[in-house]
Amino acid sequence: MKYVLLIIAVLALGIMACESQGKGKASKAQTEGARVVAAYQSRLTSAVPYPLAEMRDSTERRNIRERLLRFNDPSKLGYVYLLTDFGEIVSYFTVQGKPSSISSQLTPSQQAVCQDVPKREDPCGVVVESPMDDGTWGPSEAGIFFFTTEGVLLEWNGPYLYSDFPLDIDPGTLKIRYDAENAQPSNEAAPVPSTEK
Repeated sequence: MKYVLLIIAVLALGIMACESQGKGKASKAQTEGARVVAAYQSRLTSAVPYPLAEMRDSTERRNIRERLLRFNDPSKLGYVYLLTDFGEIVSYFTVQGKPSSISSQLTPSQQAVCQDVPKREDPCGVVVESPMDDGTWGPSEAGIFFFTTEGVLLEWNGPYLYSDFPLDIDPGTLKIRYDAENAQPSNEAAPVPSTEK
Protein backbone atom coordinates (compact mmCIF):
# COMPACT_ATOMS: atom_id res chain seq x y z
CA MET A 1 0.00 0.00 0.00
CA LYS A 2 2.85 2.37 0.84
CA TYR A 3 4.35 1.81 -2.60
CA VAL A 4 1.05 2.55 -4.33
CA LEU A 5 0.64 5.84 -2.43
CA LEU A 6 4.27 6.73 -3.16
CA ILE A 7 3.76 6.09 -6.88
CA ILE A 8 0.61 8.25 -6.90
CA ALA A 9 2.43 11.07 -5.13
CA VAL A 10 5.37 10.87 -7.58
CA LEU A 11 2.98 10.93 -10.55
CA ALA A 12 1.15 13.94 -9.16
CA LEU A 13 4.42 15.79 -8.63
CA GLY A 14 5.53 14.84 -12.14
CA ILE A 15 2.31 16.23 -13.60
CA MET A 16 2.76 19.49 -11.73
CA ALA A 17 6.42 19.71 -12.79
CA CYS A 18 5.57 19.12 -16.44
CA GLU A 19 2.85 21.74 -16.29
CA SER A 20 5.17 24.27 -14.70
CA GLN A 21 7.84 23.71 -17.36
CA GLY A 22 5.41 24.29 -20.21
CA LYS A 23 4.68 27.98 -19.60
CA GLY A 24 6.92 29.04 -16.78
CA LYS A 25 4.55 28.13 -13.95
CA ALA A 26 1.38 26.09 -13.57
CA SER A 27 -1.80 28.06 -13.16
CA LYS A 28 -3.73 27.94 -9.91
CA ALA A 29 -6.42 25.81 -11.58
CA GLN A 30 -3.84 23.33 -12.89
CA THR A 31 -2.19 23.01 -9.49
CA GLU A 32 -5.56 22.55 -7.79
CA GLY A 33 -6.59 19.98 -10.41
CA ALA A 34 -3.40 17.96 -9.85
CA ARG A 35 -3.95 18.08 -6.07
CA VAL A 36 -7.54 16.83 -6.44
CA VAL A 37 -6.46 13.99 -8.77
CA ALA A 38 -3.75 12.87 -6.32
CA ALA A 39 -6.22 13.03 -3.41
CA TYR A 40 -8.98 10.98 -5.03
CA GLN A 41 -6.52 8.46 -6.46
CA SER A 42 -5.08 7.96 -2.98
CA ARG A 43 -8.54 7.61 -1.43
CA LEU A 44 -9.82 5.17 -4.06
CA THR A 45 -6.63 3.10 -3.98
CA SER A 46 -6.97 2.83 -0.19
CA ALA A 47 -10.62 1.79 -0.54
CA VAL A 48 -9.94 -0.78 -3.27
CA PRO A 49 -6.25 -1.69 -3.22
CA TYR A 50 -4.58 -3.57 -6.04
CA PRO A 51 -4.79 -7.33 -5.30
CA LEU A 52 -1.01 -7.77 -5.30
CA ALA A 53 -1.00 -10.89 -3.11
CA GLU A 54 -3.59 -12.64 -5.30
CA MET A 55 -2.11 -11.66 -8.66
CA ARG A 56 0.32 -14.48 -9.38
CA ASP A 57 -0.41 -14.77 -13.09
CA SER A 58 -1.91 -12.75 -15.96
CA THR A 59 -4.03 -14.26 -18.69
CA GLU A 60 -3.77 -11.02 -20.67
CA ARG A 61 0.03 -11.13 -20.60
CA ARG A 62 -0.04 -14.80 -21.65
CA ASN A 63 -2.36 -13.93 -24.56
CA ILE A 64 -0.13 -11.05 -25.67
CA ARG A 65 2.98 -13.26 -25.38
CA GLU A 66 1.41 -16.04 -27.45
CA ARG A 67 0.24 -13.58 -30.13
CA LEU A 68 3.70 -11.99 -30.25
CA LEU A 69 5.42 -15.36 -30.61
CA ARG A 70 3.06 -16.50 -33.37
CA PHE A 71 3.40 -13.27 -35.33
CA ASN A 72 7.17 -13.19 -34.87
CA ASP A 73 7.48 -16.07 -37.33
CA PRO A 74 7.93 -14.59 -40.84
CA SER A 75 6.80 -17.88 -42.39
CA LYS A 76 3.55 -17.86 -40.39
CA LEU A 77 0.55 -18.59 -42.60
CA GLY A 78 -2.75 -16.83 -42.04
CA TYR A 79 -5.97 -15.85 -43.75
CA VAL A 80 -7.20 -12.29 -44.29
CA TYR A 81 -10.81 -11.59 -45.23
CA LEU A 82 -11.46 -8.09 -46.56
CA LEU A 83 -14.86 -6.74 -45.55
CA THR A 84 -17.16 -3.83 -46.32
CA ASP A 85 -18.46 -1.67 -43.48
CA PHE A 86 -21.58 -3.87 -43.54
CA GLY A 87 -19.70 -7.14 -43.11
CA GLU A 88 -19.84 -8.28 -46.71
CA ILE A 89 -16.79 -10.15 -47.98
CA VAL A 90 -14.86 -8.33 -50.69
CA SER A 91 -12.08 -10.88 -51.04
CA TYR A 92 -9.85 -13.21 -49.06
CA PHE A 93 -6.17 -14.14 -49.18
CA THR A 94 -3.75 -16.65 -47.75
CA VAL A 95 -0.97 -14.51 -46.28
CA GLN A 96 2.56 -15.08 -45.11
CA GLY A 97 3.59 -13.25 -41.97
CA LYS A 98 1.08 -10.87 -40.44
CA PRO A 99 -1.01 -7.88 -41.49
CA SER A 100 0.87 -4.68 -40.60
CA SER A 101 -0.26 -1.10 -40.12
CA ILE A 102 0.59 1.20 -43.03
CA SER A 103 1.47 3.90 -40.50
CA SER A 104 4.12 1.71 -38.81
CA GLN A 105 7.70 2.72 -39.46
CA LEU A 106 11.19 1.66 -38.46
CA THR A 107 12.27 5.06 -37.13
CA PRO A 108 10.71 7.25 -34.39
CA SER A 109 7.86 9.52 -35.45
CA GLN A 110 9.16 12.38 -33.26
CA GLN A 111 12.56 13.63 -32.18
CA ALA A 112 13.94 16.19 -29.76
CA VAL A 113 16.10 18.85 -31.40
CA CYS A 114 18.14 21.77 -30.14
CA GLN A 115 17.06 25.26 -31.18
CA ASP A 116 18.31 28.71 -30.33
CA VAL A 117 15.30 29.86 -28.34
CA PRO A 118 15.78 33.00 -26.21
CA LYS A 119 15.14 32.64 -22.47
CA ARG A 120 14.57 28.90 -22.70
CA GLU A 121 16.03 26.74 -19.97
CA ASP A 122 16.36 23.66 -22.19
CA PRO A 123 17.12 24.56 -25.81
CA CYS A 124 17.32 20.85 -26.70
CA GLY A 125 13.83 20.00 -25.49
CA VAL A 126 11.96 21.00 -28.65
CA VAL A 127 10.03 18.03 -30.03
CA VAL A 128 9.47 18.02 -33.78
CA GLU A 129 8.01 15.59 -36.28
CA SER A 130 10.56 13.22 -37.78
CA PRO A 131 10.57 12.34 -41.46
CA MET A 132 9.03 9.01 -42.34
CA ASP A 133 11.16 6.06 -43.40
CA ASP A 134 11.10 7.25 -47.01
CA GLY A 135 12.45 10.70 -46.04
CA THR A 136 9.17 12.59 -46.49
CA TRP A 137 6.89 14.29 -43.96
CA GLY A 138 3.17 14.17 -43.46
CA PRO A 139 0.57 11.72 -42.26
CA SER A 140 0.55 8.16 -43.54
CA GLU A 141 -2.44 6.57 -45.16
CA ALA A 142 -4.71 4.60 -42.87
CA GLY A 143 -5.00 0.86 -43.25
CA ILE A 144 -3.01 -2.36 -43.32
CA PHE A 145 -0.71 -4.14 -45.72
CA PHE A 146 0.27 -7.78 -46.04
CA PHE A 147 2.03 -10.20 -48.36
CA THR A 148 0.28 -13.15 -49.94
CA THR A 149 1.93 -16.57 -50.06
CA GLU A 150 2.86 -15.72 -53.68
CA GLY A 151 4.77 -12.66 -52.42
CA VAL A 152 2.24 -10.07 -53.65
CA LEU A 153 1.94 -6.90 -51.54
CA LEU A 154 -1.65 -5.80 -50.85
CA GLU A 155 -2.91 -2.75 -48.96
CA TRP A 156 -6.41 -2.29 -47.55
CA ASN A 157 -8.03 0.57 -45.62
CA GLY A 158 -11.29 -1.08 -44.59
CA PRO A 159 -12.46 -3.60 -42.00
CA TYR A 160 -10.84 -7.01 -42.15
CA LEU A 161 -10.78 -10.32 -40.32
CA TYR A 162 -7.58 -12.27 -39.67
CA SER A 163 -7.33 -15.91 -38.63
CA ASP A 164 -4.52 -18.44 -38.60
CA PHE A 165 -7.01 -21.11 -39.66
CA PRO A 166 -9.23 -20.83 -42.77
CA LEU A 167 -12.79 -19.93 -41.79
CA ASP A 168 -15.96 -21.21 -43.39
CA ILE A 169 -17.73 -17.94 -44.20
CA ASP A 170 -21.16 -17.48 -45.78
CA PRO A 171 -21.28 -15.09 -48.73
CA GLY A 172 -23.05 -11.77 -48.29
CA THR A 173 -23.26 -10.64 -44.71
CA LEU A 174 -20.59 -11.98 -42.41
CA LYS A 175 -21.61 -15.29 -40.84
CA ILE A 176 -18.80 -17.45 -39.57
CA ARG A 177 -19.02 -21.16 -38.89
CA TYR A 178 -16.17 -22.21 -36.64
CA ASP A 179 -15.24 -25.87 -36.95
CA ALA A 180 -13.74 -26.44 -33.50
CA GLU A 181 -12.90 -30.10 -34.13
CA ASN A 182 -10.61 -29.32 -37.06
CA ALA A 183 -9.43 -25.84 -36.05
CA GLN A 184 -5.72 -25.51 -35.40
CA PRO A 185 -3.07 -22.91 -36.12
CA SER A 186 -1.02 -24.06 -39.04
CA ASN A 187 1.96 -23.13 -41.13
CA GLU A 188 0.73 -25.33 -43.94
CA ALA A 189 -1.50 -23.53 -46.39
CA ALA A 190 -4.99 -24.99 -46.34
CA PRO A 191 -7.52 -24.33 -49.09
CA VAL A 192 -9.76 -21.35 -48.35
CA PRO A 193 -13.43 -22.36 -48.63
CA SER A 194 -15.24 -20.78 -51.54
CA THR A 195 -17.73 -18.04 -50.72
CA GLU A 196 -19.80 -18.86 -53.78
CA LYS A 197 -22.86 -21.07 -53.41
